[in-house]
Amino acid sequence: MKILVLTSIHPPYDVRIYHKQFVALKEKYPLAKIILPNQVEVAKNDGDYISFRGFSHFGSRICNNFLLLKKALQYKPNLIIFHDPDLLPFMLIFRMIFAAPVVYDIHEDYPGYFKQNKKIPPVLRDFTAWFYRLLEKAAKHRLDHLIYADHLTAWHYNRPGKKISVIYNFPLLLPVSSSGRKNIDVIFQGSMHATIHSRLLDIARQLDQIISFPLIFTVIARKPDEQIEADIKRTAAELKNVRMHFEKNLSLMQVQEYISRSKIGITPWPFTEKFSKNIATKIFEYLNHGIPQVASNTTANYEFLQQTRSGFVVDEANYAGDFAARILEILQDYEHYAQLAAADREKFLKHWNWDHSEKPKFMAIIDELLAGEKR
Repeated sequence: MKILVLTSIHPPYDVRIYHKQFVALKEKYPLAKIILPNQVEVAKNDGDYISFRGFSHFGSRICNNFLLLKKALQYKPNLIIFHDPDLLPFMLIFRMIFAAPVVYDIHEDYPGYFKQNKKIPPVLRDFTAWFYRLLEKAAKHRLDHLIYADHLTAWHYNRPGKKISVIYNFPLLLPVSSSGRKNIDVIFQGSMHATIHSRLLDIARQLDQIISFPLIFTVIARKPDEQIEADIKRTAAELKNVRMHFEKNLSLMQVQEYISRSKIGITPWPFTEKFSKNIATKIFEYLNHGIPQVASNTTANYEFLQQTRSGFVVDEANYAGDFAARILEILQDYEHYAQLAAADREKFLKHWNWDHSEKPKFMAIIDELLAGEKR
């Protein structure tokens, strides 16, 4: 069976697309391939990939999508899984031409994302969100399955149905360092944009005011722009007690190594429509490493962390001061909170990981669609 995974913008070894879904597919369906633009060198060295030289400018992605559609039609797959909202109209066209089942994997609340995306002119953001919802409505009728990464987005826009599933973006079961070396006091890792980075700096400044000892604060950013990186480094130079370390674009295993050396993980998400629904994968990664954590009190974060004893949520009103105060509280009694976090790790191992809970659900959807394709 030939399965084709399409992405227009994600990097080759994206965790959800490659390390979780594609690796699971490849175990059972060895002819599975990933197709994406502008990764010709990767495709030369890794037979899992098909690529082509496309366009790199944001406004030219529509041209790449035409080329992706052409490649998909030439490959004649038995099933397609695609991952980006800009591909949705092209995959609707594909499904009209070709009989193979099509699965749309929806990573986040895209209408909320479009409303705050600075690359979209402000006057067009509401229209873009509305137009996307029309396309997604069409997808429910024309495509074969829609997968959402969280239940808050899925059931906000849909009623439960046979063609709609929630496959949480829980982390993989990865090895955890047993060295016990904890030389990072606070860690943040994840995508970096203006709102997140300003909140991290606010927390760092608050910590600098209330502590009287050196505190190591590590920030691992995914795809930061140059201005954000420069701002973090400039602020780090101004702090007296907080030692801010900046890393960027690390591999999956490198990030895990940093978390294993950390005492506290933080998730200071803004209280926006987009972030209120999305579930932060990092809160489960912190659980996997058995470290206490502090997160913004969004609906998604609260639903999971209120089931733990070592995870704490902070309201928006005084978020920087409250984050700093909670971090200091944990550090002052770290042995106690570390014991609570170690006990909370059992929830992750039993329920909140890709291998035990989400991979079987994902593969059951694919197997069922391919069984129908055989008939």
